[in-house]
Parts: sequence; structure tokens; C-alpha cells
Amino acid sequence: MSLSELEPVVRTLPRSEKFQLVQFLVNELAREAADVPLIAERDTFPVWTPLQASDAAQTLLNALQAEQISE
Repeated sequence: MSLSELEPVVRTLPRSEKFQLVQFLVNELAREAADVPLIAERDTFPVWTPLQASDAAQTLLNALQAEQISE
């Protein structure tokens, strides 16, 4: 299949699948260049978010309240 045949198909993909395609292509290029993939296919990585920081937020709030009281 040629690039000109692939372009219309790629345009119909959802955004998330386009990102997966880019990741796949980068991995293929890396494998060809150095036999070392940048990111293993289908790997997932945990991402810390503020939603998981309730304890830290409470500690910060307590510190700020204590500072206001002491002023």
C-alpha cells in the first residue's frame, strides 16, 4: 500500500488513533535505526494528577491556616 493510499484512511481515524499511529511509526523508525524502541508498544505509564493529591492539599491548607492565625 502506498502513502497516497494511506492518507485518506489516516484522515478518517479518530485523534487518539492518530496519536497511536504516530507512536507506532516512531517506534518502527527507532527499531530500524538502533534496534532500541523508544516506548514499548502498548506500554502504559502512571501519571500523577492533582486529583490524587488530597492529602497534600489538606496539609498545605492546614499550613496556610496556621500561618494566618499566627500573623
